[in-house]
Amino acid sequence: MGVLVARLAWLQIHDGAHYVKLADELLEQQPHWLDTVRGGIYDCHGQALAEDQLGFKICLHYKLTRLYDEGYWKYRELQYLQKNPGKTATDAIEYTQKKFGPELELAEQLLTELAEIIDEPIKTIYGAIDDINDKISIRRVSQARYKWYKDNDIIDQYEPKENAQAIQADFAERIPDDNERTRLIYQTDLLEMTQAHPILESIPKKTALTVRERFVGTVLADSDYDRPVTVRTVKTRVYPHRDAACHLIGQLGPVLEATGQPQIKRKPATEELTAYYADHRRGQWGIEQMFETYLRGRSGWIKRDIEHNTIDSIDPISGSDVKMTIDIELQKDIYEIFQGQNDQQVYYRGAAVIIDVPTGQIRAAVSVPTFDLNTYYQTEQFNKINFTPDDDQEKLSCNRAFMENYQPGSTIKPTILLGALEKNIINAQTEYYCDIQGKTWDEPRYICSHGQTTPEKAIRVSCNFYLIKVGEKMGSSQMLDWLKQAGFGRQIMAWPGELRTDGTHTAFRETVGYLSPIGQDLPTLYHLRFMSIGLNPLKASVLQIANSVATIARDGQFVKPSLTITPAVPKYAERIASISNAKIMQQGMRGVIYELSGTAYNAFHPLPWDETKVHLYGKTGSTGKSLFACYARTDDGRCLALAVVVEVDDDGSKVAAPMAREILRVCSRHGYLPPAEQIETESPSLGSGI
Repeated sequence: MGVLVARLAWLQIHDGAHYVKLADELLEQQPHWLDTVRGGIYDCHGQALAEDQLGFKICLHYKLTRLYDEGYWKYRELQYLQKNPGKTATDAIEYTQKKFGPELELAEQLLTELAEIIDEPIKTIYGAIDDINDKISIRRVSQARYKWYKDNDIIDQYEPKENAQAIQADFAERIPDDNERTRLIYQTDLLEMTQAHPILESIPKKTALTVRERFVGTVLADSDYDRPVTVRTVKTRVYPHRDAACHLIGQLGPVLEATGQPQIKRKPATEELTAYYADHRRGQWGIEQMFETYLRGRSGWIKRDIEHNTIDSIDPISGSDVKMTIDIELQKDIYEIFQGQNDQQVYYRGAAVIIDVPTGQIRAAVSVPTFDLNTYYQTEQFNKINFTPDDDQEKLSCNRAFMENYQPGSTIKPTILLGALEKNIINAQTEYYCDIQGKTWDEPRYICSHGQTTPEKAIRVSCNFYLIKVGEKMGSSQMLDWLKQAGFGRQIMAWPGELRTDGTHTAFRETVGYLSPIGQDLPTLYHLRFMSIGLNPLKASVLQIANSVATIARDGQFVKPSLTITPAVPKYAERIASISNAKIMQQGMRGVIYELSGTAYNAFHPLPWDETKVHLYGKTGSTGKSLFACYARTDDGRCLALAVVVEVDDDGSKVAAPMAREILRVCSRHGYLPPAEQIETESPSLGSGI
């Protein structure tokens, strides 16, 4: 009795506080994280382009996926041989087939049924299983490698490796024996090995319920795990307009280097609430990546007692919305023009950019071909987008509006001549007599015969002779300086000030174009002649071409184009040319469309509008691609700049200009220009030019 009393006193006095704490913990539930809601992406009219919705995804447990891992079977065979000395490799194979074969047979039945229910090829499921196994395998290799260094007291020689291949190569070098390496790898346990992993997302509700009902309570042979196939209710990212503006909106992807969310009983710190964990996703490119910190929000945390009363909590913070400058309906209609709703009724690859001239906001940036953002991670489409050869013409992942470099051809001529006017190399009355006798170069190419030519006429008839003469007088230094000032050879997009500048490169990979270092590779005059007419060594993006036309439309004011309304983008504007010089170029571009000798006269007649309602200014280009750049202005202040590049070897007046005419008509249907009409005029023979 004395011993018992002493023991009770000890527990009450010495250990009392400890047991009170244990009792309190029994009255508490395990704290858990609270998910945030990612902000939405919207077009300029408020239409949703990307938003979180309640969805369903199908998951497979690792206890099922491991049956399709060759390393797992090999490890089981090695285990058998280790426990049974004297047995052969054949005995080990027979044992594993007898022991685990029924599980594999049942797994095959389950996956066959699953493929039928979700209406997906079974190879898609196998591909997802391989991805799960590969992800877990490389993490096991990494941990096994670290443990080996530590156990052998050479942790000071351990160096983190940058990728899976390097990790495996180092481990193989340290442990050449394949069997020993397999044992070490598969003796390593991970949290992911006790979890189910998603294989297909954005599942329709009806399909999800069918899968849940069919597979609930399913057991893998002798396994005590009764849920190899599960359905989870999750937030899913939905892209309502599917492939429209896919290159701009972007996509979310898994955080490959992240670990699972830890169980934190104390209140988590800010960095823990904002950290990325294994089940999180983040922007991979486009707006989704560019504005990741803005869209993402912050997780929350809650701790309750056994009666569900809140003890402590941190509320989640929802992500902010991004409002883009593009008009998604306009974007889709332009895409359909490339898809075949054009004069030729032909599908074309290429790009088009429309800029609202007064604001610099991009109303459309179409790149063809496209892909569906909602099915991006389906194995077949993912491989088609990301693993095609460099010479593949489709180049689905390429945003042709921002990323691709094209020779601008004659669309650059108004910009070149504007620079020559600004630098007093020529004036409005400067004339050159254009004929074959007057050329100063040996190449037989780029010959034209326009007679006495002024800057205005040089634009209207696309005179190569005039531009080459101007380029020679301008010189390499002035030529390069002016082109950079006009937005070539550099990135020109404007973004909110708080964004990291390096993010613009990874999110959109906006090209700077190409300006050759004249005089280093080829003779200076040789370079200048080609650059003067928009050929190699000068390359530019469709965005840069559209913005150069917008600069002329603004009477010589350069404005950085923008893609978002919210968060706001500070307007960057710089006058690079005088109003009077810009007017000279405008007159020449007007003649391209309205004058009989204009290179786009036939393409735009009959006119979509009476000249008193909408004023049109354009420039054709032909470089092995068909190009056209133009702008349309109304008396009430509306003005759109447009650049079109069609990846077909034809004259700019034959393909790109008629498509531009149709695009402008589409703009009128969306209210950006007055309603279009057919103005009957004669259509004389067409002039042509580079």
